[in-house]
Amino acid sequence: MNQFRSFVIVLARVLVALIFLINGFGIIDQSFAVHEMIARGIPANLAPAFSMSGRLVEILAGVGLVFGFYPEICALALIVFMIPATLVAHSFWL
Repeated sequence: MNQFRSFVIVLARVLVALIFLINGFGIIDQSFAVHEMIARGIPANLAPAFSMSGRLVEILAGVGLVFGFYPEICALALIVFMIPATLVAHSFWL
């Protein structure tokens, strides 16, 4: 039973990380996100840098989750990343 629980935890980490890795590696188009940032008031010269830094966080934390390198810190980094990303991407919050 304990091995099954360990397997489920690893599988859950991989599935959660997969979402962020797909986005971080650019499989999902990032141009829409940059245009949304600019439309919400982020300066046009900073929006690509914010997008690239967000992608870097997604990749590093996603890989950390998959391989179990400091999974709590990686999960916290993704949560902290998601807060401003959600506020920028969803206008109904404002």
